[in-house]
Amino acid sequence: PAVAAEAHAAEEAAKAARAAAEVAAQAAEIAAQAEREARIAMEKANEISKLAHPEREESNGEREGSSEAGDEELDYMDLLASLDLMDYAALLNEQQITEIEDLKLLTKEDLRDMGFSVGAGNRLYKWV
Repeated sequence: PAVAAEAHAAEEAAKAARAAAEVAAQAAEIAAQAEREARIAMEKANEISKLAHPEREESNGEREGSSEAGDEELDYMDLLASLDLMDYAALLNEQQITEIEDLKLLTKEDLRDMGFSVGAGNRLYKWV
């Protein structure tokens, strides 16, 4: 009876492990799909920004972000792209941070609380 109970427990543990692996695989697929959808949304937002501000495309090719001179000319999405922060655009939008002036108000603690990685948070904070 003890051997049978152990065998049954092992079988149940194996079933639970398979179910957990299946759930993990589903979660990974959902995360990958969300990432693809976020990337598509950012591409569309960039296209809309280009349509709304065609003069920016013509007048300045590549620009380096700086919080000193020229903030008015620097587009929010261009700034995020130049700092390699496009992955955080949706997160910032959820927090109603949609303009450069909003970014300037963020503290390191805000960035940490929002889930920014150390590197991404430092890039943005250094720019600000």
